[in-house]
Amino acid sequence: MCIRDRSTGLQVMEWARRSRAQSRTRLGSWFKLAILLLFLSAAAVLIYVGLAGIQGASEPSTRTPEALIRRADAIKHPQPTVAIASTAAPTKDSRALELILMATQRPKAPVDAEGHHLSLDATFRAAVAAADDELDQAQTEGFPENMAHRSAWLRMVESLDGYEPPYSGTGVVICGGGPVYFSSALVAALLLRKLGSNLPIEIWHSAGEAPSEPMQRAVAGFEIKFMDGTEGVSAAGKMGERHQGKKFPLKSIALVYSRFEHVLFLDADNFVGEAPDQLFKCKSYKETGAVFWPDFMPLEDNGIWEVMGLKYSPGIAQESGQLLINKGVHWRALMLAAYMNLRHEFYYQLVVGDKDTFQFAWRALSSHFHMVEHPTGSAGSYDSHGFGGHTMVQHHPQGGRPIFFHRNLAKFPSGLKPKKSLRGRDRTWTQIVECVPADPQDLGACVSLHSWTGGLIRWSPENDRAKRTEDAFVKAAGIDLERSVLSLFRQLAKLPEYQEYAKQLLGEGPRGTYRQTCRGCHTVHAEDGADEFGCECEGRGGHFRWSTIKNPETCDLAGNINGVLECQVRDDGE
Repeated sequence: MCIRDRSTGLQVMEWARRSRAQSRTRLGSWFKLAILLLFLSAAAVLIYVGLAGIQGASEPSTRTPEALIRRADAIKHPQPTVAIASTAAPTKDSRALELILMATQRPKAPVDAEGHHLSLDATFRAAVAAADDELDQAQTEGFPENMAHRSAWLRMVESLDGYEPPYSGTGVVICGGGPVYFSSALVAALLLRKLGSNLPIEIWHSAGEAPSEPMQRAVAGFEIKFMDGTEGVSAAGKMGERHQGKKFPLKSIALVYSRFEHVLFLDADNFVGEAPDQLFKCKSYKETGAVFWPDFMPLEDNGIWEVMGLKYSPGIAQESGQLLINKGVHWRALMLAAYMNLRHEFYYQLVVGDKDTFQFAWRALSSHFHMVEHPTGSAGSYDSHGFGGHTMVQHHPQGGRPIFFHRNLAKFPSGLKPKKSLRGRDRTWTQIVECVPADPQDLGACVSLHSWTGGLIRWSPENDRAKRTEDAFVKAAGIDLERSVLSLFRQLAKLPEYQEYAKQLLGEGPRGTYRQTCRGCHTVHAEDGADEFGCECEGRGGHFRWSTIKNPETCDLAGNINGVLECQVRDDGE
């Protein structure tokens, strides 16, 4: 009994020992498992944090060079949504059909919370504001200046996504107002009518330059409307003082805000030699939707290429005194050009005025345009230094005949009252000089013939790169344009409405282009009784100085010659 009991006790003790061992084993296993789980959790956390850190570190910035390239690719000019499918070879009108498809198959315009379509003005302002915010943030983060501005204009175009402006119709836009440009712009418009053009015309001006109501009514029968572009310019950006006189931003703003879909733009001092209506039917316009004209000089290899995300390629600079644009196709590029002009404090350091902002906007968005191949000519007359060119001659895209005469160096001033007779010695358009480069690919050939004397372009006969040809103006142009233009100035001066408005427009003093670069003009009564008329005029370096003209009542035309007010033509009593 005792032995059995002892055996049982030993069995119990052995069972208890084994149970304790098993418990310790299970406890150790659970402990090890807990440690393992803790380790794995910690490792997972570390891996997660590490991956998150790596992901965060590698998250592509929207402003790195690579990101800017991706953003630029995303906003390139859209292709047709319906392919032009054909088993035959493409016809010459294939590109024109593409443009039609691109212009007609458009997304629906965005709407606000109440379902109203966003206006062009609100959309454009919002896009410019978005670009400014992007620029401020990029500059705050220390991005290089060119890259910051590139990111800004990309944001501006990205903000236009989904919008389509309500353009329609075909017409002409002219920029011109104030004492320097108003009369010239109006004569340029009336010349279109005289040559048989039926296109409606808009003349855009800045603040305080709106013609009087009687003046507007007097020309309303010619289908000429006056438009104020101040709001569009001021809403999106202040025009800098340095360029306030020339008002470069107004040109692109007028093009953006004009109601026309197909538009011919003309500077106020640009006169046509024939009705331009047929330009909209020419092959180059149908195929590209944009026709540009060249300047004299080639494009420079400078920072503008980096800003616009482009690699430098040789090309000719653009002359923007005339533009032919299908806005239904190219409105994004046009708004980008307008943005560049509104932010001219930066962009005009890289391009000369507004002119090349158009082709660089088109290039940046891979938008098609045709640059007229015929080199720019020059119109003018002979003086003591030889031939002096003051008018850029641009040519028809088809055939190359002269069609635009941009009088950019010898403008017709407002208030001009031409004499009844146009004598040979009084003519300022007597010759047209053309350039013939030895190598058409030599973009700097023509400018190699140029020199400057007396504020006019002088042309050497030839060199090893180019030669000049010369012909009588009327023969080369096919029209006595000066007689037609001066006749319109003379008829305009007879209108009572114009006479009254001219008093408001010009104030006291002689006529002349000095009003563009002179300030504080007024009559000075001298002690000897002889009146003088004086102004502070801008000279070299932007410095203003006071000068006067004696006997201003006998001065028919005055000008600013390097900061000095001078009478250029005395009234001979005719």
